[in-house]
Amino acid sequence: MNVKTDTASSLTIEYATDAYFSANSGYDRSATDNLTTVLHHVPLAGLKPGTLYHYRVLYNGQCTGDLHFSTFPESGPVIFVVYSDTQDHLPTFSQLERHKLVADRIAAEPGVAFVLHSGDLVNNASNLSDWDRYFAAGRAMMANTTVFPALGNHDANHSNYYQAYGMPPYYSFDCADVHVAVLDSNDWAWPNFSTQSAWLATDLQTEKPFRFISFHLPPYTSERNHSGGYENIRLEWEDIFIEHNVTAVFNGHVHAYERFLAHNIHYFVSGTGGGPAYNLSVPRAEYSQNSLEYALAYIRVTIDPEPGTATAEMIRVADVSSDLKSITTLYPPGTVFETVVMNPGGAPVAEFTSDIRTGPCPLTVQFTDQSTGSPNSWAWDFDNDGIVDSPLRNPVTSYVIPGKYTVSLTVENACSSDTETKSDYIRVTRYVKPFPGQSNDPTDPDGDFLYEDINGNGRLDYDDIVLYYGNMQWIRDQDDVGIEAYDYNQNSRIDYDDVVVLYQELLSRN
Repeated sequence: MNVKTDTASSLTIEYATDAYFSANSGYDRSATDNLTTVLHHVPLAGLKPGTLYHYRVLYNGQCTGDLHFSTFPESGPVIFVVYSDTQDHLPTFSQLERHKLVADRIAAEPGVAFVLHSGDLVNNASNLSDWDRYFAAGRAMMANTTVFPALGNHDANHSNYYQAYGMPPYYSFDCADVHVAVLDSNDWAWPNFSTQSAWLATDLQTEKPFRFISFHLPPYTSERNHSGGYENIRLEWEDIFIEHNVTAVFNGHVHAYERFLAHNIHYFVSGTGGGPAYNLSVPRAEYSQNSLEYALAYIRVTIDPEPGTATAEMIRVADVSSDLKSITTLYPPGTVFETVVMNPGGAPVAEFTSDIRTGPCPLTVQFTDQSTGSPNSWAWDFDNDGIVDSPLRNPVTSYVIPGKYTVSLTVENACSSDTETKSDYIRVTRYVKPFPGQSNDPTDPDGDFLYEDINGNGRLDYDDIVLYYGNMQWIRDQDDVGIEAYDYNQNSRIDYDDVVVLYQELLSRN
């Protein structure tokens, strides 16, 4: 039991099984580390697997009240949660404003056996105030379940990280049919990667059928600074993942949600624990399956050994404004953005990709089935209207109306069926062409189907306002394009109010 107190204290942990506590309204065991300090690591003896325990912490004449935890089961279903990048972004917001929203939702999830944190617990690992905010934000969650952290670059290999958790840089553990390896992917670990890799290859020689990996830097990402992902990490570890049938890899570092499917392994980037959000690059990197930006969220994984499935649900907590200053939408508990079923066995698991995901209408898209489990039938719904649009395995379709399209694929074999739905997977933009004197098409940098980047340089600047103002009549005269892409105030005409709206948009972004 890891306990952090506000001031240096001695403490005692009293605990009991749920059966004893229910019968006696008290505790029959106690433990202490006999230290007067702020951080305590107290071993609890005599614990039984798959058992609910009540406990309380006594320190400096105070008492926490009754809390609880459950020990890992030896078999049967398991639920665990994954998230990452909980650091704050002062003075814009603190962990108590963003991370706490996510952690409190996780705390309310029933039956969570453990939580994987894929790194960047805090912004400044040397600052104890950062750690105080981290523990305060996660208190309800941390009091009742176990957090297994991975080192992030902001955690800086600092002694405060090790003192808080008492964990080595890389380690592994088992829970029922689940095996988890937690790795150190940061640059300070790179000189000794070969040692860690040898350990990993041995560690994954387990009989546990569900094998998961957690570390910070993503092998696959659409983040601009490392587009495609960290190639050195792929070169070092991916063959080991493939050889040992890893079910999924969980990463952080990139402050958005993104899922990749490469070599039959799902790679989840879940840097949505509260850190400052930002855009992913367009088009997305190879193998990208789905993504969500400017969100607070976590992944809930349910292991069901009977059919042999691991179901990952991306749970959406809130949306964040693009200037990071406010929460724009707070979702009801349990709001699912996407569901992914992974199966080391033979039941079908639906999955697909496409050759293009965004472009001007008419947009022709080639879909490719990537399902596992040898399906023998396919049913595609290209626009989420509940109607099967194609029974082909790898169909082609054309989108002629601008908008965002949710796509579903249902596959079936002799055993069962499965459906994969990708929200807003295809984005069809309006047809545009360069303004007079320009060589680049205008672009829509914020994805609202209004084209504010007039000169096509990928950003909104004063040149765009000048070009727009000087070509208002040209916009009106382009019958093949229409005015919809440039009618910023949505009044069905091009007027000076559109110039004002464009100017205000520039000010808000800068």
